[in-house]
Amino acid sequence: MLNEKKYDNLFNEGGEGYNPYRTEREQKENEIKRPRTRDDILRELQSLDCSLARESGTYNPEKIKQLQDELSELEHQQNEKFLLEWTAEVTQARRENWNEMVRSGKFGNGKVDWNILRTQEKNQGWTMEDMKKAVTLNGLEKC
Repeated sequence: MLNEKKYDNLFNEGGEGYNPYRTEREQKENEIKRPRTRDDILRELQSLDCSLARESGTYNPEKIKQLQDELSELEHQQNEKFLLEWTAEVTQARRENWNEMVRSGKFGNGKVDWNILRTQEKNQGWTMEDMKKAVTLNGLEKC
């Protein structure tokens, strides 16, 4: 806090403009408040595993491997949580219901009316992307 005040007095004329000490403190507070997300890890991976990192000498294969492992573990945990709701039985039932709606022409005949489809997804609380993910994770592709 003392460094923040000194910096503000010296560079911001006593006001609260940009202050690297405050920014660093806020970033640390944010890291404490929320766990790292998939996007956080991907952003860090992109900055470490790029041509600029290789050219500047900051490329670190050990750190990249660590981040890739962290990302894999996070995705595994998310998939396990996802499968608590989307069991094979639930997935199959939802899939049959969805296919029946498609066959009945609810979303348009020949050409999909995306407004109707998105409204249906919103009303049921899941999307076709959720369905595709559940089918893959439950190994139901060939059913």
